[in-house]
Amino acid sequence: MAGGCRHTGRISQPSFGEHPLLASSGLPLPSVSASATVMAHPKTGAPLKTATYNGVEECAAPRPLETDEISRVVADYKRAAANALAAGFDGVELHAAHGYLIDQFIQDGVNKRTDKYGGTIENRCRFLFEVVSALCEVMGTGRVGVRLSPTTIDKATGRQSAMYFAAGCSDPDEVYAHAVDGMNAYPLAYLLLTEPRWTGATVDLVYRVASLTLLAHRLSTKRIHLLPRCVFDQGVTMATSKQTRASPSRSRIRSIVIFITAR
Repeated sequence: MAGGCRHTGRISQPSFGEHPLLASSGLPLPSVSASATVMAHPKTGAPLKTATYNGVEECAAPRPLETDEISRVVADYKRAAANALAAGFDGVELHAAHGYLIDQFIQDGVNKRTDKYGGTIENRCRFLFEVVSALCEVMGTGRVGVRLSPTTIDKATGRQSAMYFAAGCSDPDEVYAHAVDGMNAYPLAYLLLTEPRWTGATVDLVYRVASLTLLAHRLSTKRIHLLPRCVFDQGVTMATSKQTRASPSRSRIRSIVIFITAR
């Protein structure tokens, strides 16, 4: 059984800090993100509305994390993994997808930083790699999974094929390819690509995956989403959909994920 590690970043709203379990700290709990980029409608630019502790409100502009704060956030992920071990979990899954904090660093529509965590593809993936490294240090070999949600640019429209919580990206093919390639450096249990949004008859992108188990997690059966072509080295198993027959020895893969906090 795996415990999930995630930080929602700007998706969390400041009023959540008024919850009795959090208000007792006496500390402000603003939304944080890679940059002060509010969740807004991609066409109108108007702030989106979301459910908060006080009801439906406009999304607040997050506070950008200071460079020296990021190591503390990495330490929070590390502590969450230690808590999972202490609670008896077999492993953890890092949620680095769907517009949550790590994905906010990956996508340049959100990340406007000018330090070592922004700008280039390498810099935008730096936070992801630091967190994965920290989790593997705590959990050991084969006990960490990573979830990513890659998209692409639709050639017919010139627009991103999908957006999660209004997180946009100008170069998704390049940045997610770099993120996936970087996972080869870590002793992961698996890499989970959640319903990649590629449609059509051909896919040009090639992901190079070595020594990883790749899971393609299909969330919908109403549309056809083609996986990018993957170049596999020996020892890699590929599975599709929520539960599938990946091999005779690994049939009916089902994930059970419970989210663990750093508190």
